Amino acid sequence: MDVQLSKALGPVKLALADTAKKAEKRKLYVIREGIPCKAGCAGCCSRVIKATMAEALIIHEHLVISGKWPEVRARAEAQMPTIMEADPKAWFMMNRKCPALDPASSKCLAYRVRPVLCSTHFVRSNPALCNSHAVAVGKYEPIQFNDLVEAFLERMLANVAGSGIFQLELPLPAALLLSERVNLQTGLTMDRVVSLFLHEF
Repeated sequence: MDVQLSKALGPVKLALADTAKKAEKRKLYVIREGIPCKAGCAGCCSRVIKATMAEALIIHEHLVISGKWPEVRARAEAQMPTIMEADPKAWFMMNRKCPALDPASSKCLAYRVRPVLCSTHFVRSNPALCNSHAVAVGKYEPIQFNDLVEAFLERMLANVAGSGIFQLELPLPAALLLSERVNLQTGLTMDRVVSLFLHEF
């Protein structure tokens, strides 16, 4: 069975945008004590961020269109020797940022199509506590809207049923690099996708 990228991913893009919008509304209106997260606050971007291949393919497309893919690709490749085997806590302490994060501005280059785990994640504690080398005093209090994540995954699965590659979940650097290989080939069969994953990651 050939992977039909554009047809399958269209509804997933809409689901990503809808989930981010719902999370933003909840942040503003449901959590009344306020959320300190803001642009340029990128402590959470030092964590191991996993994404489905459906999300990664959408992010890759966005980065290619915006012209940012070459720099993101270079950062993703640099992380590959360690990211696949990294312990999440050790990775966080190494303060290795997500490859889609612009080092100069600390802003996400794929913000409009960021993974659902990112768009539904906030904190209610001091943002300084999000930094792996923080010296601030206090309790780190993350918030993850898990119900929105689960609803997104259900919508995604409903639209990509039968195309197993889209459900594959990997650390974002690996998922983005595999997305490039998938996009470079037409008529890609599931056997070839599995071969790419097993032999190159």
